[in-house]
Amino acid sequence: LESAARELGARTGAVFAITLGKEGTLLGKASDTRIIPSIPIQPVDTTGAGDAFVGAMLYQLSLLEKGTLRSLGMDQWAHMTANANKAGARTCAYLGAMEAFRHLNNQIFD
Repeated sequence: LESAARELGARTGAVFAITLGKEGTLLGKASDTRIIPSIPIQPVDTTGAGDAFVGAMLYQLSLLEKGTLRSLGMDQWAHMTANANKAGARTCAYLGAMEAFRHLNNQIFD
C-alpha cells in the first residue's frame, strides 16, 4: 500500500488520504507518505465515519486563508488528518450517523 501511495504521489504530486479504519490514515503528498494514527475508541457503529472524516478535513480547509492551500507542508496536512481521524473515530462510538453527528463539534480537535 505504501509503495503504491508513493507511486501515486510521485506521478500526480497530489495530496491524498487513504483511510485505514482503526489503523488511521495513510497520508501522501508528492513522494512523502505517512501513516497518521487514529484514536482508540469502543466502536458501536461505523456508519458515517468517512463522512465525518471528510467533513472535518473540509472544515479545517475552510479556515485557511485564501491561496495558502498549495503551500501547506506535510506536517500541517498530518495535523489536519489527525483531527479528521478523531472525527471519524468518535462517530463510531454512537449508534447511527445522525446520533453521532449531534455530538460532534470543533472541540473534537482538542
